[in-house]
Amino acid sequence: MAEKNDEMTASKKLSGFLDKNKKIFWILLIIVVCAVIAFVCAQAFGSSAKLKNLEKIDLISYELTNDSSSLSEDELNTRRDTAIESLMAFTSKSGVVGVRANLLAAELYYQKEDYESAVKYYEAAAKKSKTAYTSPIANYNLGVCYENLNNLEAAALAYKKASDDENYILRTHALFSYGRVLETMGKVTEAIAAYTEVNDISPDDDWAKLAKTRAIKLQLQEKSE
Repeated sequence: MAEKNDEMTASKKLSGFLDKNKKIFWILLIIVVCAVIAFVCAQAFGSSAKLKNLEKIDLISYELTNDSSSLSEDELNTRRDTAIESLMAFTSKSGVVGVRANLLAAELYYQKEDYESAVKYYEAAAKKSKTAYTSPIANYNLGVCYENLNNLEAAALAYKKASDDENYILRTHALFSYGRVLETMGKVTEAIAAYTEVNDISPDDDWAKLAKTRAIKLQLQEKSE
């Protein structure tokens, strides 16, 4: 009986508490609902804005290449400059929009043989989405740019980063390039290791066959010294 009375007392207290604080609970509920609605709207708006920005980048690319086969190099450069200027509105953005804008800007600077500027935008593209399929592409192209700038240390590092991605379609090429740069730098032991790894990854690959040849040649040189 005492337990029943206690339960009734507790029930009354809870009921009284709820009645007393009814307004507060409704306010809290409204705040939570509004927060959920705001989150959903933000997600939808973000997705819509992303698609619009990607469409704008596609338009920049189209205007760059449309009927370009008959243009002179000066005319092509004018188009490249116009495209680069338009892309600047998107290069600071995050996600796929920023990645695509930076990759396109980098490629245009590379075509203009402005390798220092190309490096800047390839690096930005690689950093904005380190796990995306575009990251090793950006890193490989970074290696090419650094080689053109005769910065072999940076080139080797970029090729190595590209080759570390097991899903990169040009992985063996990137790893061979890493070994080749190491060889050029006189780092023979490291170069042999890189060449050997190419062969271990895919022995039937053309780059692996070339790497095996280079590794054997370097090993023979080491023995004769």
